[in-house]
Amino acid sequence: SFERKRAFHNGQHALTCVRMQLYQQSKGDIEFLQALEDRALAEFPRFIDLQFFKLRMNVFIFAKQGEVAVQQKKLKANQEALALDLRFMLYSLERQGGSQAQTQGMGTGMDGQMSTMSLMEYRLGLKKAKADHLEAVASMKGFWYKASRIDAKTQIEDMVKYLENFQQAYLSAHKE
Repeated sequence: SFERKRAFHNGQHALTCVRMQLYQQSKGDIEFLQALEDRALAEFPRFIDLQFFKLRMNVFIFAKQGEVAVQQKKLKANQEALALDLRFMLYSLERQGGSQAQTQGMGTGMDGQMSTMSLMEYRLGLKKAKADHLEAVASMKGFWYKASRIDAKTQIEDMVKYLENFQQAYLSAHKE
């Protein structure tokens, strides 16, 4: 039967499938996303990246505070065996939980949780910052290309334009 068959080849495949479903950003798929995540954890309960992904999903998307506390306690028990980045993530989620209780209802959603809309706004800002960063890098590349071939006054003017473009793109990316 379906319950006995594996839906995923390995833990990384399970995590990738869950993330791909999340990136669809459809509010109607939240129940399916939860079921997919539960199935992945049922098949690979010791895959640590999947456990941390579930923790983040419960904090930011599903808003299941009871499950978050249980998961944090379980992961904290084996904290010494975790990689440094995962320990820091656990620490920051714990800190966020404390500060979130103080600022409940301020700015991120009706109940203090990050809504899908604010998540999408954050991603759009991140996308714009990335585009501005790439523009800044391209401007610096153009600047150094012109600097290596100085032989006319027009090239110096071009170099100044590259520097101005870099500064504008850098400030725009930093603002995002």
